[in-house]
Amino acid sequence: MIAREKFDVVKAPLGGVTLLEASAGTGKTFSIVHLILRLIVEKDIPIDKLLVVTFTKAATAELRARARGWLIEAKRVLSGQSQEPLIATQLERWRREGRSDGNIQKSIQHSLDVFDEAAIYTIHGFCQQALKSSSFSARMPFEQAFLADQSVLLTQVVRDFLRTEMSREHSDGVKTLLLEKSERDWLEAFRMAVARPTHIANWHIGVGVLPKVSEEIKVEVLEVFTRFLRTAPAQLERFKQEEGLLTYDDMLLNMYRRVSQDGAKD
Repeated sequence: MIAREKFDVVKAPLGGVTLLEASAGTGKTFSIVHLILRLIVEKDIPIDKLLVVTFTKAATAELRARARGWLIEAKRVLSGQSQEPLIATQLERWRREGRSDGNIQKSIQHSLDVFDEAAIYTIHGFCQQALKSSSFSARMPFEQAFLADQSVLLTQVVRDFLRTEMSREHSDGVKTLLLEKSERDWLEAFRMAVARPTHIANWHIGVGVLPKVSEEIKVEVLEVFTRFLRTAPAQLERFKQEEGLLTYDDMLLNMYRRVSQDGAKD
């Protein structure tokens, strides 16, 4: 069992990995902005050389505002204009470690001067920015938009597939069975195809229908289902590439591939 220690933001180690478990409203953002201040002063890393990542755009905006405000508050404590308790405690610790007020002030002021360059992103925002900066070497489009919901594209893939199948030389019985399934059923099968074996998705979309038909029609319908599950993901990717779109999962996967390539070169 891993021992749990009380987190002390004033003297917590700044190296390695720290996992914090905390409920909402317990001071996670507060701790992050203070750790940013400590990294700036203790490690001499300016704010534009730090990467801070959070989940939502609202959280990113709040974190950016609070980080800037905390740096300003630290300047006020240094000049005697504020007695903010945590910063005052941290300042005394820095002084005991031999850091001069002048050097502390210089580090904080520099980060305020370059704060507009601070890399404070959502996870997808960071991935998007990183991939854009290396799009040429990664052979990716220079301009790509984030797609939060790809339902419209999924629906387009399903409709295009069904139009193609209706133009094939299927028997009326097969065409009837294909059209009996709703768009929701096809979309469900599409999503399952990503996470489950094809035969499970085939069974899912055909259950309750295929046992009622002849063996000949059953085989033909299953061939259609298999063709859909084999070709639909590739068609979806083509649509996204043509429109310059990336989903959250696409960005994480591309980022992983990019980092893996860089690691292999090293």
